[in-house]
Amino acid sequence: MQEIAIKIAKSFTAYVIFDGETVLRYPAITPFITQTLYAIPIELRRAACDRDRVNAAGAPD
Repeated sequence: MQEIAIKIAKSFTAYVIFDGETVLRYPAITPFITQTLYAIPIELRRAACDRDRVNAAGAPD
């Protein structure tokens, strides 16, 4: 889960996130993303993975 959170956080590299007066870059938001990912029920995570597998299987080579 941590690796996925880091990849998602890195996708925000071009942006800054403001927490009050504090500017957060992607390393600082990684824990928040990790926490959010863990908050998603396992059934929804499994369903999302299944949809990704189906989409990948149907994708052209």
